[in-house]
Formats: sequence, C-alpha cells, structure tokens
Amino acid sequence: MLAFEPSGITMEHGDFELEGSIDTRNEMTVDISVKGTKPSFDMFIAFAPTEIIPVLERYENAGNIYFNATVKGPTTNGRQPYLEANFGASEAFLENTQVAKRIDKMGFSGFLRKTKSFFSYNLQPK
Repeated sequence: MLAFEPSGITMEHGDFELEGSIDTRNEMTVDISVKGTKPSFDMFIAFAPTEIIPVLERYENAGNIYFNATVKGPTTNGRQPYLEANFGASEAFLENTQVAKRIDKMGFSGFLRKTKSFFSYNLQPK
C-alpha cells in the first residue's frame, strides 16, 4: 500500500492538493482526493485543451474558484476507477482587456461523474 499525505502538485496553471493511497497488491486500487482553490480561473485552464489555452489567457479574471475530485477503484485489466469532480466559481469576473468587455458577478457550479459504464455531467449558472 502506497499512502501519501496531503501533497501539492502544479499542473499547467493550476495548483492542487492530493491525498490518498494506491494499493499495489490489490489490482492497483486507487483512493485519491484532489482539491484546488484559487482566486483565478487558472485552475480550470490547467484542464483545457492546449490549443485554447492562449485564448483563455487573454482574459483577466478573479473570483472564488474551487475544484474537488475523488478517484476510487481498481485500475488493472482495462478497468477505470470511479471519478467524481465538483467545481465552480462565485463572485467572479472575466475581462477581455483588448476590447474592454467585462462580465461581473459571475458564478457557476458543475459536476462530472464517471462510473464503470456511465458518464454524467452538469453545469449550472449561479
């Protein structure tokens, strides 16, 4: 069993905290939580396709941004573990300084879930 204490990781523009375990003797079963909070959308940019990152970087932004995910289950023999992610923003803004356009008081929440054979997601404005 490989267990790890809360540890920081930087992925592209996002900083995340990882904690959990990997059971190397039991089908490489993972039990990992990922948490991220940041005062900008940089955390979400970390998950964007590389070709749109330059477009997203044009925008000034800030707000209360969060991302929390759990990954659990065996990973051997082609199996994919259960994944659940909750994310959102409140009291946020986006501003394109090149054209002087700004969206204020923006907020949203969403989730993403993947089970063995089912994938669901939702995104709601706040």
